[in-house]
Amino acid sequence: MEQKVDYLIVGQGIAGSILAYRLYKQNKTFVVIDSGLKNSSTYVAAGVMNPLVLKRFTLTWRAQEFIDFNRRFYREMEDFLNKKFFYELPLFKLIESEDEKSFWQHRIKKASLQDFMEEELIKAPPSIHPSANYYLGKVKQTAWLDTKVFLESFRSFLKNNNHLLEEKIDYSSIKKNNYQSIEFKNIVFCEGSAAINNPAFEKVPLRRNKGDLITIESKELETDEMLKKQAFILPIGENKFKVGATYDRDFTDKKPSEKMANELKKQLEKITKANYTVVEHESGIRPAILDRRPIMGKCENSENQYIFNGLGSRGCFMAPKLATEMVDLMEAGKNIPKEYSIERFY
Repeated sequence: MEQKVDYLIVGQGIAGSILAYRLYKQNKTFVVIDSGLKNSSTYVAAGVMNPLVLKRFTLTWRAQEFIDFNRRFYREMEDFLNKKFFYELPLFKLIESEDEKSFWQHRIKKASLQDFMEEELIKAPPSIHPSANYYLGKVKQTAWLDTKVFLESFRSFLKNNNHLLEEKIDYSSIKKNNYQSIEFKNIVFCEGSAAINNPAFEKVPLRRNKGDLITIESKELETDEMLKKQAFILPIGENKFKVGATYDRDFTDKKPSEKMANELKKQLEKITKANYTVVEHESGIRPAILDRRPIMGKCENSENQYIFNGLGSRGCFMAPKLATEMVDLMEAGKNIPKEYSIERFY
């Protein structure tokens, strides 16, 4: 049966899902083609939304703008899907040496960071069983998106409303205005790392890195906040915590790496002495661009092919606002700034 739509969206990760929702709110018709959530790096990701680069305490790109937009957007989506998946949750950076303490105090005096860092450092409480004489520095305006609940809930909406084609995209079957039995006005590629195989983007220097994540269970570790040293610890309820994440540019397969799991356990044990059991080990492949900016815009030499990609490990943080900009481009012709437009590669 032939289907006519305004948009064919390739990929149901964070970018594809949120873009589909924005188009739905504009009363546009669409189909999302996606072979399964377990292929999405978002599905595996912890979903931590943090406005600071914690190594040097610098503000991430457009941080406050994204934060303000996300609060409204994710609460709206919770109401729409009748699910809870967005949590505003404090994050504490573990600080040990006097140099680290001095550097924290130095950075907090920067006017641009006072809304994001708590000046006072507090002693790490016994409840986290600290592995060293740590102090905690509070990072403000942080949050966590339960990506599994978010993506599964939105996929159910897509299925229930005939918006989902569950299969792997066949690039050779894409014509100017149709894909197999689907006739479309526009096609948007939101494939994440899979775009490396897309012939339409041969000029884009897309790289991939693999991230491993473990979930632990511990009845000794007691915290309702995120903790961060090299790795992060994220409480997800029922005495369970996500610990991650690694960055591996030299991976050879998609399977979870025992080597990376052991590295995460070492990093975890530098934070806490609490006894724990690993209950799950996952991995995903992220898209990455050398200049660390998204890839958005109309494909070269095409009237109706677009890309929305390159969000990397901050996808949950950036996607809501950037998806709105994508809709403004496709529906109103509003240009994407060259800093993160695909045109910078042409």
